[in-house]
Amino acid sequence: MLRGRQNDDDREERRSSVPDAGFTARRGSVVHGGRAFSEREVRRISAPCHRGLFGRRGFHGAGRDPALPRRIPRVGAPHRLRPESGEEAESARRFAERLGVPCMVRRVDVEALARSEGIGLEDAGRRARYAFFDSALLSERAEWVVTGHHLDDLSEDVLMRLVRGSGWPGLGGMKAVDPARRLLRPLLGTPRAELEAFLRSLGVDWIEDASNRSDAFRRNRMRNHVIPLLKAENPSFSRSTRTLWELAREDEHYWNEVLAPVFAQLREENGSLLLPRAAFVSLPRAARL
Repeated sequence: MLRGRQNDDDREERRSSVPDAGFTARRGSVVHGGRAFSEREVRRISAPCHRGLFGRRGFHGAGRDPALPRRIPRVGAPHRLRPESGEEAESARRFAERLGVPCMVRRVDVEALARSEGIGLEDAGRRARYAFFDSALLSERAEWVVTGHHLDDLSEDVLMRLVRGSGWPGLGGMKAVDPARRLLRPLLGTPRAELEAFLRSLGVDWIEDASNRSDAFRRNRMRNHVIPLLKAENPSFSRSTRTLWELAREDEHYWNEVLAPVFAQLREENGSLLLPRAAFVSLPRAARL
């Protein structure tokens, strides 16, 4: 038997065989990877308030376009790490009220969670955020949570995974469609600069999270120091990241189909995944990896 443990990135990447081929919008539906999400499904979506650029953005268009559903709940989970988080949450409430959409806010003591779980603040914040998304899906009877992750976020995510030692295709970064966690990331291939320019053209402002400038967190160090150096060597670094992401999705889809009979023999025991040796010993090395 093969016994092993997976890291978080690899576990998330193996949960689904749905390829990320990008989104195509048409009236009444959204098409992704060959599947059409009906208007009824699109209406059952919760959209989180991201700290930073997307905090107000996605709802500006939703509030104006009559073809889009009006009742998309807006959700947010202030982490109570910064004194201004309360005012940001209140600003989100006021903005949602002007658009006539529901707004859910849950205050989370991330420092206390980090201490109790023995983990870092970034990891604690991520866990709290996704736990809140799960509860919002249930309370709103929603099908999906839509986040505002963009191409710059993807570049940071790829570097973070590289530093943590993620394997392939997890190294390609977060998914645009994550059925396991019911997440959609429709802006994942769009650079932040394009989103900022679009917002300026509409005269829409946004709230910047001051903590994004702090070097206390690894992701910020990647954003503020490592990525600028990479872009100095390759100004098209973000585009290269997207190419890597696309290759990862294609490879993931291929290997999921090839290895489906093998994965069917996996079983979990005491937190470990067990696989009969006969199921993989004859496979090529690339498949065993």
